[in-house]
Amino acid sequence: MLFLGKPFSLNNKMIADLQQSFNMIAKSVGFGGPLNFLPILRFFPQFKHAVPALKDAVNKVAEIHTHLINECQKSMCTKDSPSNLIEAFLLRVSKESSKHNYNIEQLNYLLYDVFIGSTSSTTSSLSWGLLYLAQYEDVQNTMRQELLEILQNKTVQMEDFENLHYTKAAIAEMMRIRTIAPLGIPHYASEDICVEGFTIPKGTMITPLLWAIHMDPKVYKDPEEFRPERFLDKDGRFCKSELLLPFLTGKRICVGEELAIIIMSVLVATVLQNFKIERSDCLDFDGHYGCTLKPKSQQIIFTKI
Repeated sequence: MLFLGKPFSLNNKMIADLQQSFNMIAKSVGFGGPLNFLPILRFFPQFKHAVPALKDAVNKVAEIHTHLINECQKSMCTKDSPSNLIEAFLLRVSKESSKHNYNIEQLNYLLYDVFIGSTSSTTSSLSWGLLYLAQYEDVQNTMRQELLEILQNKTVQMEDFENLHYTKAAIAEMMRIRTIAPLGIPHYASEDICVEGFTIPKGTMITPLLWAIHMDPKVYKDPEEFRPERFLDKDGRFCKSELLLPFLTGKRICVGEELAIIIMSVLVATVLQNFKIERSDCLDFDGHYGCTLKPKSQQIIFTKI
């Protein structure tokens, strides 16, 4: 929808190929994976198929992106203004005298970021959230009661969350208890720096360990317990902690933070307005780690209210 300004069927082959390729990329380039730190491992039997599989997936994504870009270039000839992300970027390319920041190569990278952010990251957060709601029925019931009292069966809108304090706190707790990027996103030291007496040379890769913050019992008591109350003040109003950092912090904070929170909030609230969520069996909260921490494949039950 964001790419071309129109929805695609879940059975669309192009979308299925794109999703499969991104899943392979996410699995192959996990930020904490051994190949990131010891590239020589690619010659060992256990890892020798990883790099070719990754290259094939990257090439497939590039092929699909090229097709989408070409389609938009053709359609732009009959339009007065852009109707989607690709057309808007192509319009900027045509107007820029300098092609340093606005060119087809940068557009390809932008499409990578948008698709990964809108599928892998948000989908992982939503999946974890639904699992925890199935596990903690009391939290689910409290959220549903608040939604009923505030919305009176009205379809939830983003502006409603100003009054949905417990629901906002529950969503914050979902993002804390299973940080989808436990190792954050690697950065590099732009200059020599000294931290706690240790010198970090310029060019060193720095991995922010968000999991250590979000699961630190000194910061969050009983961190493995799902407690939305952590983010409520004494008056029951939502109060975000400065140490809740699912999107990192500083100048390089995730640019999709606001969009991700909107999608997560509206989807969770809408599901709870319409369904009761239950466990079908014992749930596993360990997960698989690639680019993001994903829950293992398991079933939960949705019962229409």
